[in-house]
Amino acid sequence: MAAADKENCNVSTVRFSLDNYKIDRYGKRLLHLCKSTQIFFVNGRCGSDRGIEYRIVIIGKTGTGKSSLGNSILSYKDDENRPFPSQTSANSVTKTCQRGFVSLKHKKTTLIVIDTPGLFDTNIANDETITEIVKCVALAAPGPNLFLFVLSLKRLTKEDIDSIELLKSTFGKDVLKYAAVVFTCKDELEYKDIQEYIEDSQQFLKDLIFDCGGRYAAICTKKSRTNNYKKDVKGVLDLITHTIESHSYKFYTAEMFKVADTILEKEVETRSEKEPERMKEEIKEEVKSEIEKKDSGSEQSGLWQALNAGVKAAIPWAKWAWGAVTGW
Repeated sequence: MAAADKENCNVSTVRFSLDNYKIDRYGKRLLHLCKSTQIFFVNGRCGSDRGIEYRIVIIGKTGTGKSSLGNSILSYKDDENRPFPSQTSANSVTKTCQRGFVSLKHKKTTLIVIDTPGLFDTNIANDETITEIVKCVALAAPGPNLFLFVLSLKRLTKEDIDSIELLKSTFGKDVLKYAAVVFTCKDELEYKDIQEYIEDSQQFLKDLIFDCGGRYAAICTKKSRTNNYKKDVKGVLDLITHTIESHSYKFYTAEMFKVADTILEKEVETRSEKEPERMKEEIKEEVKSEIEKKDSGSEQSGLWQALNAGVKAAIPWAKWAWGAVTGW
């Protein structure tokens, strides 16, 4: 369900009764789906049990704690079942774009977190970078509600801040209107609080915070699950929800996201025509799951070929961003 649905939408559960309705063979299929998942009408539109979606994309250089942040937002305490592998060695960092989900029950909302590899690391091969950017765009379609730009207080450098230029070169100059900064390793901070640290920092960090509308939060490492850690996680979640609500639930709609959404919807329609008994939301999730498994070595055909061509054509890149790319 797209996040464009208005703030004051009426959400009601659809209920069926065998006593009151004559169920035909299609009705039995629908009844089966209703038993296995809750169906909602949002502004008169039928959606899946996710209801409204908040789509969050986590961006940053390798080693800043992106995956650990994602796991914290999703409240995964079991290391074996956490959706994103966090860094414990040089070989365990996130290699591809991945998604995680959590239900915000009090808002009848699903929070979708998309963890990305170090898209702006200069040591990553061009083809890998481009593949993951295409995946990121497709998984976040029709557009992310918020980008979280992650910086580590343990080793914050101007190079980390400079990578924001590549973020704008990739996703468009207006991307910072839908961005916030999250500082990790807060427990490494020698200052009393993060605000004091920012006030005493160099101008390039102050400029970044200003360009992001003053939106920032800080979080302790996962090692110490203290009250401070829980408070920090809540602070990040509050930052997310307050930002999205202040935007009236609108999401970032650069051309590349529009292109990806059009391609995805076309694929969903095609599959729906072949399997009319299946719900479109179910098919759409199937399509996105397939995209999530793609890598730079995947065969360039069908849906993946269309996404590659469409998204690349819509990226407002200067070729110097990562160098000339074969076939562009």
